[in-house]
Amino acid sequence: MKRTGLICNRWEMEFEDYLHNAEDFGHVANIPYNHYLFGKKLELVSASTFSAYELLKGLPKKKRVVEFFGGVGLQSTIIQELLQPIDHTIIENDGNCIRHLNDNFRGRATILQANAFDYIGALPGDIFSLDWNSWTVLHQDKLKSVFELLLKYDPLAIIWFDTAKSYFHLNRSKYSKLLGMELSTIRDYSEALFSFFERKYNYGFSKVAYFSKGTHFLLVPNPSKLEHIEIPRSSGGFRWL
Repeated sequence: MKRTGLICNRWEMEFEDYLHNAEDFGHVANIPYNHYLFGKKLELVSASTFSAYELLKGLPKKKRVVEFFGGVGLQSTIIQELLQPIDHTIIENDGNCIRHLNDNFRGRATILQANAFDYIGALPGDIFSLDWNSWTVLHQDKLKSVFELLLKYDPLAIIWFDTAKSYFHLNRSKYSKLLGMELSTIRDYSEALFSFFERKYNYGFSKVAYFSKGTHFLLVPNPSKLEHIEIPRSSGGFRWL
């Protein structure tokens, strides 16, 4: 049985049985789509999707977009509809997600089944999306290499998802130590990361969008200001019709 979802109150997407039948889920990488999209935490999917929309909506159109960790294509839809890329590459490792992406984006995007980390730095682009699901500044071992590999292309923007907000009360002292600044709030974390990128790469955040369990950052060259956006639970980023 097919189900139809609505993305950001604008765009419909059909979802096939293979994405939500429990017997089709063979390893842990599949669990988020079963548990969140079809489960009790749909509002998190909705808020995260709208969070990405808020950052993507002001970016220039007709550019090259490389989307790492494509998932089921919620952000891919926003990219296609808002940015109308001249070249769009989506990288995802999960077989069911690849099938779904091909059903929805074949002919409009290049879809690669691979570990996205293996392609970071290998594909040129103007806009990069990193929709990883467990990233924080504690991954400092990868922080430098990942962003330097992408920044060598002088991109117009990099958008990524960060989960520090969920664990801020537990890891605040660790974040403070790594960023060299005493942090009291998640906005302090954003400001400290802003300073890190501006000091090291002459890039900084133009927008940061917060929702209950995470944050999306938009990194651009020479930003004029930093806009903080709060995403409500009832954002309308995704719902079933």
